Amino acid sequence: MVLSTFACTGTVTAKLGTWLALELGFEKYHLVWWLLLIALLPVYSVLLLGFAFIFGKFSFFKEKQRKMWSRILKRRVKIKRAEGKEVEERRSKK
Repeated sequence: MVLSTFACTGTVTAKLGTWLALELGFEKYHLVWWLLLIALLPVYSVLLLGFAFIFGKFSFFKEKQRKMWSRILKRRVKIKRAEGKEVEERRSKK
């Protein structure tokens, strides 16, 4: 089910991005095209949670999304473990 969730989300996001780029007249690999790809990241996250809900894996993907966005935004996040305990994850500085 996890792979199906990723497959559906990726397909819909790719189709949406392609359609949007064509409608707005962006050339492939132009700077604005790359910015569009970056702008689609939150859309991908929402779609991922939507498909996860449909496939019954919402709680799994919710935690993965929280972890991903905490890394992108460089914030600490509390992660629920299988035992029900919350653990604060810290990013290691290299």
